[in-house]
Amino acid sequence: MKLSIIIVNYNTSSALKECLNSLYQNRMPDSEIIVVDNASTDNSVEMVKTHFSEIILVESPENLGFAKANNLGSEKAQGDFLVFLNPDVILTEASFEKMLRFLESHPAVGLIGPRLIYENGDFQISTGLFPKILSEFKMSRLARKVKKRTFREKLASQFETFKEVNWVTGACMMLRRSLFEQVNGFDDKLFMFFEDADLCKRVHEEGLRVVYFPETEIIHQRGLTYGRRPERIAKQYRQSQRYYYRKHNGFFSNLGLLIYLKLLKIKRFLKQ
Repeated sequence: MKLSIIIVNYNTSSALKECLNSLYQNRMPDSEIIVVDNASTDNSVEMVKTHFSEIILVESPENLGFAKANNLGSEKAQGDFLVFLNPDVILTEASFEKMLRFLESHPAVGLIGPRLIYENGDFQISTGLFPKILSEFKMSRLARKVKKRTFREKLASQFETFKEVNWVTGACMMLRRSLFEQVNGFDDKLFMFFEDADLCKRVHEEGLRVVYFPETEIIHQRGLTYGRRPERIAKQYRQSQRYYYRKHNGFFSNLGLLIYLKLLKIKRFLKQ
């Protein structure tokens, strides 16, 4: 088996169906699709069983989170290469064949991610700097500025060319299964958020490159996988952020993060 495509799903039946249809329309030979369902309460499981009986469906009795569920899916995988894919993405071409050819011909590259776009064709920021206080401020500032059309047009050219990056988003990433096993997969202490940066960090530590690959683009309906509980999502983000800092960053970076989070609490309190 050449390629295993692993999708973690939680209550996104409609988006998942659209994603799977696009995978079948652009199916790569000698590949398999694995869906890990995180105890969805919608009709996700029934939908997969009814419409996509060939797919390997793994039903978790509980919500394992993104990292742990992807690791579970990887245990079922037979492919030499793995793609980790969000259920809210849509393929419009044979993206994985292009990505696979690139990885096979570039042994110094450990992991790649494609160009991601919105449904209207606008690019998404899908790479970034490793999380540290200064880099997170830069990324936050970039996220605010990119909402302005003139700035988006200036920035767009940066997402049209190959480049080596710190990390690519977990919405879509490809790497060799041997490498994934070598770095011990996703860190399952990260329930959600920062698991992509953490994995890419460990790929870099193996002396391999992480590359942004714009030769193919994939539609990403961003935000559909997060659900509708913003307070819970924000709490989970901070938990993962603090864990990542403890794991990878030094004392002063951790101290800076704690000070920053305290200031945010004070700011919110004063606004009440």
